[in-house]
Amino acid sequence: MRDPPLRLRQHHRSKGFTMIQFPPVFRCFIFVLGLSVSACAAGPAPRVLYKDATTVVQVQHDVHARSGNSHPATLSVQTIKQVLTGLRVQRRGDIVLSLVTGEEEAVPAFSNGEIDDLAPRISQALANATPTELVGFYRRVSDSGLGLGVTSGGTLVRDGLLYVVLANHRSRFSDAMREGLSYEVDPIRDPLLSLRSRAFKLTFVTDRAVAHPVKPWDYIDSGKVVVLDIQTLESVFRPTPTSPR
Repeated sequence: MRDPPLRLRQHHRSKGFTMIQFPPVFRCFIFVLGLSVSACAAGPAPRVLYKDATTVVQVQHDVHARSGNSHPATLSVQTIKQVLTGLRVQRRGDIVLSLVTGEEEAVPAFSNGEIDDLAPRISQALANATPTELVGFYRRVSDSGLGLGVTSGGTLVRDGLLYVVLANHRSRFSDAMREGLSYEVDPIRDPLLSLRSRAFKLTFVTDRAVAHPVKPWDYIDSGKVVVLDIQTLESVFRPTPTSPR
């Protein structure tokens, strides 16, 4: 099956989108720099382990690994399902406006169907990854409100911790234009490429399983990363044995 084409469609620069963090020229520079670094540091070509019309799961070179990832890693499909089920996304809008209107409610990052599709593929990919690799996942989404978009990110295991990165959540390919680009971008070749900075914050449903490593894995937007202690995670969601009658 041929690779889905990289979506790069020329447009005139969109006007009317503003961000208070950085001026447009600087945001464009940062985004293009991210594209360049991603391309230059890609290393070996990704190994695609699963692919269909909407989903890609692959193992890819981790530029931050330095042979330090604890791969191959054995995490059951059920554990991965619990992780995906517990992830929450909270939109991050204008900071000043949020002081007046309050923060938006956190919502589940994945639907039940997405969890059922992704969990076995991610579990398999972690078992096939090497210490210098991580797992990337990509999922195209489409509905009447969003149109065509993407949810993508990556995961890795290091020193008993599971790192989950959600680079994009139901993001439009045109979101890259809000960063100052004049064309749409499809991150299918690099699922960790964030199309829009500070679009949302990633959290987990219970703080008990969340870890705070002293030297965390590096990512351009720390708000899109959740680190979970695997042992605590498995104990939190371990079924309670029923007492005999």
